[in-house]
Amino acid sequence: MELILSTPEFKVRGNANKAIKSQRDSKHASLLEERDKNRRIREQVAQLRSQRSDLASKNASLELENRRLNAILSSENVKPFRIDVLRKHD
Repeated sequence: MELILSTPEFKVRGNANKAIKSQRDSKHASLLEERDKNRRIREQVAQLRSQRSDLASKNASLELENRRLNAILSSENVKPFRIDVLRKHD
């Protein structure tokens, strides 16, 4: 048995196995890095979606407020309020 382990053919196979193992380990490490990067990107996407939802809600509220204020301004019994006119009378 020792005779077989010391033959050049076995040494070549051993070196090939080391190279394959090294390549496998390298690819596995790359895969883990990409999975981590993917996880971080998914978290960021979820956070951005949440922010977008919040901003859409605020935007809708502001649009309603603008419509209400424009309706008030466009009614005939409302006049624009000017502060500079009041200051001249003081």
